[in-house]
Amino acid sequence: MSSFSLVAGIVAPMFLLMLCGWLLRQTKTLPESAFSAMNKLCFVLLLPASLVNNLIKATDFSRLTPRFLLWLLLLQAVIVGTLFLVVPRLVKENPSRASIIQAGFRSNFLVFGLVIAASLVSSDELALVSVAAGLLIPLYNIGGILILQHYCGGKTSVSEMLKIFIKNPFVIACIIGLSVSLLKIPLPTPVNSCVNSLAGAATTVSFIALGGCTDLKKLRSVSRNVIVGTVLRLVVLPVIVIGLTVLAGFRGIELLTVVVMAIAPTAVATFPLAERMHADGPLAGYLVVSQSVFSIVTIFVWLLVLNATGLV
Repeated sequence: MSSFSLVAGIVAPMFLLMLCGWLLRQTKTLPESAFSAMNKLCFVLLLPASLVNNLIKATDFSRLTPRFLLWLLLLQAVIVGTLFLVVPRLVKENPSRASIIQAGFRSNFLVFGLVIAASLVSSDELALVSVAAGLLIPLYNIGGILILQHYCGGKTSVSEMLKIFIKNPFVIACIIGLSVSLLKIPLPTPVNSCVNSLAGAATTVSFIALGGCTDLKKLRSVSRNVIVGTVLRLVVLPVIVIGLTVLAGFRGIELLTVVVMAIAPTAVATFPLAERMHADGPLAGYLVVSQSVFSIVTIFVWLLVLNATGLV
């Protein structure tokens, strides 16, 4: 199979599912509130079930090394450092800086990353991506709050941060999945069937919900700040992160994990959080739409180039 056919087979379904969600909203078959509810369902149940399902199917965790997990954390510091260095030089207003940096930092890793990885790797290798997602997504939540606090004021205590981390559905899912897999706990057939069914619905519902939350009318008033935030998230940061990872010698599933984290657009949750913490809410909404739409193109290009060069 050619690189083009392989990559098209990964990206095209994502686009078509998002298109279904967008059409459902445009035809008013479902109200806007339905897609917000679908997003919540994905966050608290379907995507965590997908994580659990990936982990309980894994039998080999030898690739899950402390060195690679530390590298993932180091990359987040590189991303934040780059954003704090670049964005204030391009954007003057603190609320806008907060929204752009948060959108640049937070990746929609689980929705896009697992779909891409599942098309390219085995179940054991997919477990590494799942653990990475379980580690980084709570970090995105906490980091997003700290970024917004830095520019918009307000304080959150360490105990509140710990509660956010511990109560995160993805942390709980990782603990459950790893415990079942490593301790070889047999799941009753009905439970296993239920987890499989929920996991199977995660991708479909997630992309339909994302499409339904995408209001293309917002792209008519694209501002310089939206362009800055979109280019940083989809082009500049992937170049830095993937380049450093290649230079560090990571290959195979480890490199792919970094790639799918880096090339994904920002998470939908950046918008309500920006509004709640008095950042530039409209800009955060525009960034979600812009990055979600244009990521279909940039993901295709990134995967095509990396696959053609033999890196993934």
